[in-house]
Amino acid sequence: MGCGEGILRIVFDHLSLDKPLLALRIVRRQVTVCPNCGAGGTDEAGFAVVAVAIPKGFRTDFSWGENAKEEAEFITTGSSSVAESDQAPLFDLLNTNSALAFSGKGRVFRVNDRAGQLYSGAIGSANTPGTVNLQHQWIDSRFQSGDPHVAFQASSPIENVALIAPKTTDIVRFAPSHTPHGMLLDPTQGALNRLRGPALKAAYYSAAFIVRSVAAGLLDIDPEELDISTVRRVERPIGHFIGEIVISDHLANGAGFAGQVHSRWQELLDSIIHAVAGDTSFAGELISPAHRKSCDSACPDCLKHYRNMSYHGLLDWRLGLALLQVFNDSSYACGLNGDFSGPELTGWHHFAEELRDAFCAAFPCTPVDFGPLPGFKVGNLQVIVAHPLWDSSKPIGELATAIATVGADSQLNLRFLDTFNMQRRMSWTYQALRG
Repeated sequence: MGCGEGILRIVFDHLSLDKPLLALRIVRRQVTVCPNCGAGGTDEAGFAVVAVAIPKGFRTDFSWGENAKEEAEFITTGSSSVAESDQAPLFDLLNTNSALAFSGKGRVFRVNDRAGQLYSGAIGSANTPGTVNLQHQWIDSRFQSGDPHVAFQASSPIENVALIAPKTTDIVRFAPSHTPHGMLLDPTQGALNRLRGPALKAAYYSAAFIVRSVAAGLLDIDPEELDISTVRRVERPIGHFIGEIVISDHLANGAGFAGQVHSRWQELLDSIIHAVAGDTSFAGELISPAHRKSCDSACPDCLKHYRNMSYHGLLDWRLGLALLQVFNDSSYACGLNGDFSGPELTGWHHFAEELRDAFCAAFPCTPVDFGPLPGFKVGNLQVIVAHPLWDSSKPIGELATAIATVGADSQLNLRFLDTFNMQRRMSWTYQALRG
């Protein structure tokens, strides 16, 4: 998966059930740079290397058990699904800006790290007087001495592991073929830049959930038949990085749905890009006037569901649609050319101004307009509010025009904030600016 606190990512050096696998788990304030993508180089997102295990089975604790949980109780498991890294090349699809690949024997792993605490235990023998004698059992530390009638004798040191459950199923992977000028599509760069944060990762996950819902309508299936397995960084072409979305069939051994997404990708993409506002399709409802007026990022009527609660803070249907426009057309400008007429961009200027004004009302900032874009001054810093997909290191169009209004002697103190982070974590953004 992409970089972000509390998300699991797996690097497979040797895929074999009798060999250890390495899991990289993002933990706060533990700064370790990922050897694959370079992420984790800040004090906000690091990686810890932990062992993972595939249980052969499970055993009871020999107690009478407890009553079942009430339906109203919410149980947090700390589990996540990730797909094995696949080195098969992506192939460009004509008449789109999409590159795709399909595997009928992809490996997907359900990972449970116990909400970051891991499972602690050791191998040993468990005995109850005259009834049970279990040898070479891995027993969780919580059950090694809890029952006075069960004696446990460890024969190995205590170890901490995450549990995984593998399955083989159909997987489809897709990524933009080319990055339009002036845009940034590397999800890791967004994570490493403190002032950009998770916005780029949010765009990929939002696009993935839109694709899943549209595919469900196209194939007449439940959206839960398809799993969002991961969003990861890939190098394409050499030296240039973009994000790749991986979707898999929910059922083991595959049900053919991911294969249909792959073979009917252009039809699926066209139904999103050319949706008619207010029709009965998912994309049509998404861009309907009523939904656009009532939903500024995501809601239960579009992308938010009970089963994707861990993604709710990232979901933004406008960002997802903007990224899917990139999948369709390499010349898509995302408003940099001054055209904000698309449903994913309509009203963005006004939205950015409202966020700027709210920010300046909450903190000691002075509102300022930089050419076509809103911004503000705080201390000796001048801050321009930008769209999350714009690349401030290679500015063109409206962003370049805004930067040009800042004097050359002041550009060392120029900063950029995107509307995604300003909307969701205003205080954090202010602290990051001041830091």
